[in-house]
Amino acid sequence: MPGTVDPDVRERGDRDYRLDAKLDIYQFTQIIIKCALYHNNQYYLKNYGKEEMMVADEVECIPREIWNWGIANRAGKLRSVSEDIVKLNLMPSETAIVTVKGIKFKGLYYASPKTLKERWFEKARNKGTWKIDVSYDPRNMNYIYVKEQNSMDFEKCFLLEHQDRYKDKNLEEIQYLLEEEKLQIKIAEDKELQAKVDLITEIESIAKEAEKSFKEEKSNESDSKRKRGIKNNRRLEKMLNREKEAFELDKKETGSNAEVIPFSRAEQEEEVDENDTISLLIRKQREALKKIHE
Repeated sequence: MPGTVDPDVRERGDRDYRLDAKLDIYQFTQIIIKCALYHNNQYYLKNYGKEEMMVADEVECIPREIWNWGIANRAGKLRSVSEDIVKLNLMPSETAIVTVKGIKFKGLYYASPKTLKERWFEKARNKGTWKIDVSYDPRNMNYIYVKEQNSMDFEKCFLLEHQDRYKDKNLEEIQYLLEEEKLQIKIAEDKELQAKVDLITEIESIAKEAEKSFKEEKSNESDSKRKRGIKNNRRLEKMLNREKEAFELDKKETGSNAEVIPFSRAEQEEEVDENDTISLLIRKQREALKKIHE
């Protein structure tokens, strides 16, 4: 068959047999089915040990004939089960973990009406996680199936909504995505760590500059006098920042030719007096409140 690989005779430097492949998956499946039909209906089992009754009944050592004789004389009537149960028992089975976030399997989280009704995830929060056996189809990981004890029934579990990015994907694709996400997280953590190192360095640099400026400007003033000055300096700095940083929407830009309206000296003095009066009233109010609390 074109594309067949024989590892026993291949030598280093030989042509890769995969390059000679001609069959698609449908054609390959046809060949496998025909081989199975040939084996069951025509292949003679030379070394099969027939029972005395089989010899008496002249049963040929062909798989189909042995099967039919066994149904009639040994096994009795076969059980009939639904197609879903047959598929369920053909699927691979592995262990999943019931957690507070859902049934965790292969890095994904699932739930079902039964698990929600019976509060599985609340129990996992209160009593701890536990393991269960599930069946799955690696070709589509939208669902997993929790088998009942008799293997004749199952609970269908759905992929949770917040994991829609894994919907309609096979197991191999999902494992690739999960590894890619881990890699991106690792890269982000490395960048964040470097950014924190840079931040600490900048903070230390600013602190050293402030300490240096403080030593250069330090005077012979007493600590009590310097404390009194802190309040005034803070008030002044707030006022300057307020004027500089306050938002003004729909602000009109004034050019060099904008009209300037002069104030008379009396008007300017009146504005200064008004500001001083407001400041005085605020200070008096604070002093009164202080006395009340004392």
